[in-house]
Amino acid sequence: NAKKVSDDIYVQGAGRIDLLDAIDAEITTEPQSISFSFEPGELAHPETISVRNLKDEDVTAELAIAELKDDEGNSHDFATLSKSEMVIDANFEESFEFIVIIPNDKEGKFFGKITIMVGENEYSMPFAFERFSKLTLKATGAEIKLHPSFIIHSNDLSFITGASYGFDFLDDKFTFKVKSGSYTANAIGEFESDYEYILMKDIDVPIGSEIDLELNIN
Repeated sequence: NAKKVSDDIYVQGAGRIDLLDAIDAEITTEPQSISFSFEPGELAHPETISVRNLKDEDVTAELAIAELKDDEGNSHDFATLSKSEMVIDANFEESFEFIVIIPNDKEGKFFGKITIMVGENEYSMPFAFERFSKLTLKATGAEIKLHPSFIIHSNDLSFITGASYGFDFLDDKFTFKVKSGSYTANAIGEFESDYEYILMKDIDVPIGSEIDLELNIN
C-alpha cells in the first residue's frame, strides 16, 4: 500500500512496509515507486500508474505532485499528472500518467513524490529520474585488443571518475554518465601485461548528448 507511515518516503516507497498500518489501506498502486533515466535526445517521458481500490465501495482519489527537486535541493515544476482526480469503482482500478517534460538546459538527478489523497488519508509514491550525457571511451590502434583503465576529469578537477578493466567492465570500452562540460579522457594500461601506455584526449560534451571517443595509441 502507499499509506503514509513513519518512514521517510524514500524508505517507505509505496510498498507494504507495516502490516498493521496496511490493514486499513484503501488503495494500492502499481508500480509502487518510479525510477527512470532519460535517453540522449529524449525530452519527454511518461510513466503509467495504476491505482486499485481495495474497498467494497467507490473512492475518490485526488492526485498531486507534492515536490520535485534536483540533487542540489532546487525546486522545479516540469512534471505533470494527466489527471488531478479519479473516481475508482469498488474493487477496480484506474490509471493516470506521470509526465516529465524536461527543459533542454536541465540535467542531473531529480527526486520527488506524488500524493494520492483518499478522504483524510494521504498515500505517497516517491519518484526519481536522471538525465546525463553518455561518453563512451575506447582505446584503439594496437595490434592486440586493448584492455585499459579509463579516467575522466573536468578541466577544473571538480569531477573525477574512472573505470577499470576486469572490475567495472570486461570489454574494450566503457560508457560514463556525465553532465555536460569539458573533460579530459585518459586510457591507462595494461596492468595484466608488459604493454604500457597512457593516452589522453580533451572532449567537449554537450548536454543530453551521446559521444563515442577513441583514444588512439598511434
